[in-house]
Amino acid sequence: MTQTIDPAGAFGLSKSKITSFEQCPKKLWLSTHRPDLAERADGAEARFAIGNAVGEIACALHLGGVKVDPSSLSEAVAQTSRPDFRGDLISRLEGMAEATVDLLPVTRDHWYHRDQRGSWSIKAVLPTIASELDYGALEVKHGGDAQAAWLEATDPACDPQRREALEEALRAYCARDTWAMVTVARALAGG
Repeated sequence: MTQTIDPAGAFGLSKSKITSFEQCPKKLWLSTHRPDLAERADGAEARFAIGNAVGEIACALHLGGVKVDPSSLSEAVAQTSRPDFRGDLISRLEGMAEATVDLLPVTRDHWYHRDQRGSWSIKAVLPTIASELDYGALEVKHGGDAQAAWLEATDPACDPQRREALEEALRAYCARDTWAMVTVARALAGG
């Protein structure tokens, strides 16, 4: 008699857990090992939907672009490194990349506060370090808002006054985000 084993059941994976993994591997790990931190933040679904919509629009507008699938990241990086893909803008982008510091690894390794609820995004870390730098008073409060504002501002049908207001709101958001990064970096450096 041959016994058939369902691999999903053998590993304790349900359809919803497999779907969770496909959406976000971190979410599956949290829901399995740290359910207290796996709770979805308000508006997460809306941010995912906006992010997916922006991705679809970007793919439609930039037909020569490369959609990066995390499972084939090295292949996508190799493809974008081809000489015919690079163009004259690449030297400026490479210069910016050399001057960029990713705070995520430093923060993840050296900072944690329970109010972060398992997230190391700037929006989760900042209130635990400098609560006065709140995004609440800004018109653009998070990345999803910024994406939506940019899409609206770049729409040829957008009223010029509205476009100007959106540009101002995006500048304020970017300034706050930049100052937030500086504040977090200083706090982590002990100053």
